[in-house]
Amino acid sequence: MNTKSAHYLRPLILSALAIFAVYALYSGVRMAGSHRPSDIYGIKSLWPSDQIIDDSWMAMRQGYWYITTPHDKPIYSTLFIEKQVKFQYPLSSLFVMYATTDSTVLNSISLASIPVTCLFMVLIFNTFLTTASGKSFKEATGGEKAIRIALPVIMTLSFQPLMFAYRLGQIQPWLTMGFVIATWLFMRGALTPSGAMLGLLTLVKPQFAIFLIWGALRKKWSFCASFFAVALVGTLLSLAVFGLKDNLDYLNVLKLLSQRGEQYVANQSVNGLVTRFLHGSVNDWKGYFLPPFSPVVYAATLISTLLFIGGAMFVPARFRGGIADFMLAGFTSAIASPVAWTHHYGVLLPVFAALFAWTTRERPLGRWTLPLTCASFFLIGLDLGWFWGLGPTKLNFIQAYPFFGVLIALGILYVWVLRGEPGGEESISIVKEDAVSHTPVVQGSLA
Repeated sequence: MNTKSAHYLRPLILSALAIFAVYALYSGVRMAGSHRPSDIYGIKSLWPSDQIIDDSWMAMRQGYWYITTPHDKPIYSTLFIEKQVKFQYPLSSLFVMYATTDSTVLNSISLASIPVTCLFMVLIFNTFLTTASGKSFKEATGGEKAIRIALPVIMTLSFQPLMFAYRLGQIQPWLTMGFVIATWLFMRGALTPSGAMLGLLTLVKPQFAIFLIWGALRKKWSFCASFFAVALVGTLLSLAVFGLKDNLDYLNVLKLLSQRGEQYVANQSVNGLVTRFLHGSVNDWKGYFLPPFSPVVYAATLISTLLFIGGAMFVPARFRGGIADFMLAGFTSAIASPVAWTHHYGVLLPVFAALFAWTTRERPLGRWTLPLTCASFFLIGLDLGWFWGLGPTKLNFIQAYPFFGVLIALGILYVWVLRGEPGGEESISIVKEDAVSHTPVVQGSLA
């Protein structure tokens, strides 16, 4: 590896070593307390005996059983409000249950989604790294190629929002994989399939509908058309199969969540932070439903949601339309929600791929750029359960350390967007294939 190669890879190697060291120390502390190999970080997430495997699957299965049997009361009024079953997806999500209701099968699909996510993370990471370093993957030496593959894989497998969602038995790994693929498609300039993928994700998670507004404001009409077409077909099918009454009942769920949010410690949002500070933290999921309505919490939630969405939608026109702007919209779909579980921040995976690659060339925050990026990654990724004892005290805001990591990443991403690296159409990082030679051609730069 020559000096030039070592220079551009040095920040990435330091990042990988930092990630490895922190997680090795973290796992060592956990093992010292329990003497179980399954408490090693990462292994714990995949350890069969530690799989919960029935979190969102259980709620979706109950929703499926209810909606497919004769019933007088609307589904959400019965399950979500009366029986307090946390089925908070739209009915269009239940089409998955027509294939299988077996949690083991569904979780196996989630497990299979992880290597697919790794593959597309490698592609995204190397696209940014090629743009930042001026050296394509094809031009790299064997050692460099190994590093350029290993780093995004390590990043993915050590990312708590993804791995914990799998351990819980969540549909979220599917959504994370879908968003990573949509990001890659957008980077390739394939706006139509990227929009179609996001339209499909919206049928499970309505927050992704923010991309339809984003695309319209950026005048990306092919993106909007495919998004709208897929979302419309899915919605019409849901209306045809489940009926208007049950579909409209979902509005009651959205209303309740927007007014009350969640007090449980895993809700890493403004709503969760303010609710816990005012009323104490709920650390035990069992038997808990929704906190009482609070005008202060509701106002804080509403104002923060409007600020997050407004900030992402209305960045200065000259900085709109690039991949950083795209990722900001995905980021906003999570952080602007009243309920943002830690595993919902799987949308940050491509953001971190971009930020770590970016540090090989640009340091907008000076010498603090790489440490802050690593700190954000660690805060979001570490499960520091010993802070749960702070729940009844006013120091419970410390339990929001993943949210503080999210805010750091958001700040760095905003700096990126507002520097135009990449920003508008002229500077967007897109790798296309030359029509004749079929070799990668990098358009735009980070500078």
